[in-house]
Amino acid sequence: MSGLNKLDTLLLAENCGLDIPDSYVISQKAQLTDIQRTSNKSYISKSVYEPHFIYQKNGAFSMFTKEIKHLEEIPDAFFPSLIQEKIEKEYELRVFYINGEFYTMAIFSQEDKETELDFRKQDLEKSSKMVPYKLPSYVEKNLTNMLNLMKLNCCSLDIIKSSTDNRYYFLEINPTGEFGMTSIPCNYELFKKIALTLIEMDKHENV
Repeated sequence: MSGLNKLDTLLLAENCGLDIPDSYVISQKAQLTDIQRTSNKSYISKSVYEPHFIYQKNGAFSMFTKEIKHLEEIPDAFFPSLIQEKIEKEYELRVFYINGEFYTMAIFSQEDKETELDFRKQDLEKSSKMVPYKLPSYVEKNLTNMLNLMKLNCCSLDIIKSSTDNRYYFLEINPTGEFGMTSIPCNYELFKKIALTLIEMDKHENV
C-alpha cells in the first residue's frame, strides 16, 4: 500500500481509539480566522501529501511543518492546505512496525528551537537526542487494530507525546517503512529482523 491519504488515515486512527490533533483542510483566510477565533489553540500547516525532497549538489530542500503566526501575511485564498492543532510536545516518537512488533524511538527535538516543530530541520552536526522507548500497551493495541484494518504488516508511524495532557497523538504513517533512523540510534538491529522476516515469508510462499 502506498500513497496513503493522510485525512483518511487520521479518521481511521480516531475511530480506532487513538488521539489525533484537531485537523482541517481549508483554502480561505476567512476559514482560518474563524478557526482561531473560536479556539485558544495554536495551529500549524503541513503537507497534505507526503513531503517531497529536492536534491542538489550542494544540499537538499524539503517541506517542513510551519506554525501559523502572521495572518496578515496570508492571502485571502490559497491552495487547499492541511491545518492542525499545534501539540506542545514532551517528545516525539518514531515507531517502526513489523508483523505485530513495535520498535519505538523517542526524539527530544523540542530541546532545540530549530527542531521543536519538525525534527527534520536539525543540524546534522548537532542532532537531537534519540533513545529507545516503550509505548503504553493501550496505544500499541489501538495501533495494531488500525494497521490490521489497513492490511499493513510493515510501516513507520509518527506520534507526539503531549507535555500538557500526557496523551499520545497519532500524526501519520509512512507505508514504505523507513527503519534505519530508528534502528541505528536504538540498536534494534532491524536490518537483521527484516531479513529474517523476509526469509520466513519466502519459505511459506514456496511451500
